[in-house]
Amino acid sequence: MMKNLRTSLLVVLSLLLPVLTQAQEQSLLWKVSGKDLSSPSYVYGTMHMLCAQDFQMPEKLQSALAESQTLVLELNPMDPAVMAEMQPLMMNPGMENIYKGLAAEDYALIDSTLKVHFGAGLDQVGIMKPMVLSSMLTMAVMLPCEAKISVDGILAQQATESEKPIQSLETATYQMSIFDEIPNALQIDEMLRSLGEEGFEEFEALKKAYFAEDLQALAKLMNDNEMVRQYEETFLLQRNRNWAEALPALMQEGSCLVAVGAGHLPGAEGLLQLLKKAGYTLEPVL
Repeated sequence: MMKNLRTSLLVVLSLLLPVLTQAQEQSLLWKVSGKDLSSPSYVYGTMHMLCAQDFQMPEKLQSALAESQTLVLELNPMDPAVMAEMQPLMMNPGMENIYKGLAAEDYALIDSTLKVHFGAGLDQVGIMKPMVLSSMLTMAVMLPCEAKISVDGILAQQATESEKPIQSLETATYQMSIFDEIPNALQIDEMLRSLGEEGFEEFEALKKAYFAEDLQALAKLMNDNEMVRQYEETFLLQRNRNWAEALPALMQEGSCLVAVGAGHLPGAEGLLQLLKKAGYTLEPVL
């Protein structure tokens, strides 16, 4: 189960796509050049978890990684210290089972789904935070395949094999703290919604837009998501600003492939526009 927990943590942020967007060409990979860069870098939008049969490494992404000296990720999944830092943060304060107060119907839905896919219900895993359970359920229900892959993990594995350094833009503590700002009730409501037909259809549309490399469509799909709308500043905008401040120093040291959740790329306050405002030239790699 712990392996599933570790990998499932990567999926949640890929679902948190921006509300604001603007007309942009359809590409997940963007070349960053100009200003003070001696060599170009690249920004790529990932979807952190997919069925293995649905994903094949695009040739343009493979080339961008080969040309880059450093891989930059939200978190380095190859670093054992990251998971060691994250594991104690998965649990509710005081190891409290916060789900016992749910309506019987809601409790039964979450409990039975967990038992079907993980062999343990809320009596066993209810001490885990809603975002952890939600990521577990999303991975199991929305990706009903035996072999699941993390795009970030594939990139990290290839970078490691090529002896390229990997930089993390954030810490596990920071990422987990994002969800601590959101009321548990809202997180549980979103979890329940994702287990219904509406959640399944939304995720299928998300995948379709992602494989079409349509950033506008990805952003538009999440326009009605209550949790994202309320906490867009925390989920996306502040993190985009943090990264836009950190990336220039990394790119000046040498060419980077920056791979972050696709939802961070589009929009007036997305990472692409922030880098443009900082004076860089961005071009879609088609």
